[in-house]
Amino acid sequence: MGNQSVTTAIPGWSKWEVLKQALDLFADIEPFLRQHEEISPANRSHLLEVSDDPESLQKLRLELAAVIDTGVHFVNATYYLEGDGPLIFCAKNASRQLHTLLQSATTRT
Repeated sequence: MGNQSVTTAIPGWSKWEVLKQALDLFADIEPFLRQHEEISPANRSHLLEVSDDPESLQKLRLELAAVIDTGVHFVNATYYLEGDGPLIFCAKNASRQLHTLLQSATTRT
């Protein structure tokens, strides 16, 4: 595979959408991997190691949730800017919202 970029399994889906689906179906992933040994052996093995360790599994779920919760704002802004309306006003509004979000995130840490 080398330097090829990873593509999503579903054409047209962003990486965020794939991660959102993984979080939504989190409880189904481990049984699915156990039933399908033919799926990417190295990745499957690593994911099963994570699922066998409750602490690692919880950390993975928490990391997925954090990515989804913060990423949704960027995804929504992207969709908003794909519209046919007066994009200059849309862009300013989206920029303001993302700036506010980032400011509030940095003051909480």
